Amino acid sequence: MKISGRVTCDRSYSSVLQHARGKLKGTTASLDARLLLQAVAGITHADTIAYPERQITAGELDRFNALIARRIAHEPVSRILGHREFYGRNFKITPDVLDPRADTECVVELALRLIRQGTFIDVGT
Repeated sequence: MKISGRVTCDRSYSSVLQHARGKLKGTTASLDARLLLQAVAGITHADTIAYPERQITAGELDRFNALIARRIAHEPVSRILGHREFYGRNFKITPDVLDPRADTECVVELALRLIRQGTFIDVGT
C-alpha cells in the first residue's frame, strides 16, 4: 500500500480497506472500497469480515489502487466494475448506457403496479 510515497508491508483486507476509506472520504467510502477490493481479489463480503488479516498480493494491490484512483476521480463504482445490480438483476454497464439509480426502482415498482391493474400505456419511450 502506498502511503506518502513509501510502501508498507501490511496488505491485509482490513488495512487496505481502512486506507482506501481514508482516501475516498464520503458517505459511500466503505461500500465503494469493499466492492472494489472484492472485485480485485475475487472475494466476497463475508471474506472481508471473516478473514480481515488475509493478505492480498502485490499485483492485486496495484490494481486496487488504480481502481481507487478512478473512484477518487468521481467515476461511479458501477462504471469501474462494468456491472450494477438493479431490481434484483445484474446489468452490464458501459459508457454507452445510463447507469440505473436507486430511485429508479420506485419508478419500476409503480410501473409494475400499474401494469397489474391494467392501466398502463407506454407512449413514445
